[in-house]
Amino acid sequence: TVTDGSGNTHSAPAIVTVLDNIPPVAVAQNVTIYLNEQGVATTTAEDVNDGSGDNCSIASLSLSKTSFTCEDIGQNNVTLTVTDGSGNTHSAPAIVTVVDNIPPVAVAQNITIYLDEQGVATTTAEAVNNGSSDNCSIASLSLSKTSFTCADIGQNNVILTVTDGSGNTHSAPAIVTVLDNIPPVAVAQNVTIYLNEQGVATTTAEDVNDGSGDNCSIASLSLSKTSFTCADIGQNNVILTVTDGSGNTHSAPAIVTVLDNIPPVAVAQNVTIYLNEQGVATTTAEAVNNGSSDNCSSISLSLSKTSFTCEDIGQNNVTLTVTDGSGNTHSAPAIVTVEDKIDPVAVTKNVTIDLNEEGVATTTAEDVNDGSGDNCS
Repeated sequence: TVTDGSGNTHSAPAIVTVLDNIPPVAVAQNVTIYLNEQGVATTTAEDVNDGSGDNCSIASLSLSKTSFTCEDIGQNNVTLTVTDGSGNTHSAPAIVTVVDNIPPVAVAQNITIYLDEQGVATTTAEAVNNGSSDNCSIASLSLSKTSFTCADIGQNNVILTVTDGSGNTHSAPAIVTVLDNIPPVAVAQNVTIYLNEQGVATTTAEDVNDGSGDNCSIASLSLSKTSFTCADIGQNNVILTVTDGSGNTHSAPAIVTVLDNIPPVAVAQNVTIYLNEQGVATTTAEAVNNGSSDNCSSISLSLSKTSFTCEDIGQNNVTLTVTDGSGNTHSAPAIVTVEDKIDPVAVTKNVTIDLNEEGVATTTAEDVNDGSGDNCS
């Protein structure tokens, strides 16, 4: 509207354009977010905004990155951009810290391991692991015990611990069964044993054992035959069996030589024998024997003299010798009395004799004898 000095006026239309070229003020704050079970974490511009303002009003907020994964664990630089209604913008930096506080899932399986020749068995956490997982990734596996010895035969409780890249842990129990399937080593030696007075000899597995060994320990020794009699004199094949604590066995052959070194007992009796018509008398060892015996049973008898003549009439010292099946001997003295009970045979003849001047005649037995005889003299 225009007015002159006389008060006259005239108006004309016009447009006044009002502009806002003042940008907003972006104010950002650092935030911490946590990965979920899928390994994802998200935030918004609103979460990062810390009171951004404008001379008019804010039209929108945006954030350079809102979705994060396991690869983003730690600090992440982002930019908050504020836009007002006139399109003016302003940005501010912020840090989004991504944290994984979800522990992994430990899944363990029972396993069986076997002791070696040194009595040692080992396993690993990887062997016990049965598909453990994490929302990100597993950094390490550990097992509470990985090395086992003979003292651990049987079931052993262990703990599998799973650790993820953020240090979160989770554990699961498992059983490690330790077995020994290595047999012992049987080492046998030949032995010699001697029959006693009863004709019995014994030995033991320990006597035949010659340093048998096992990767753990020997539980027992056994021998296929430990008791022997006279029927076993000589070499006898036996088997030494070694059993360890796990029931594994191993055997080795050996020879048990049974000897009889006990002499028989010679018992003799005195005997009387009679000369025959030829002036000879005989006896036997059996006749002089008076119950000789041996710890076994097979004996032979001999006599130092069995045949006698007239020259031996009277008492004669003899020796009875008893020999057993192993050649052991024993002797006993005896007396063999030789007697002559046979009468001589008288043979006579008639004789004629003449009287002498004194009217006497004589003869002798020898003159009358006509070849009388005797078995001796």
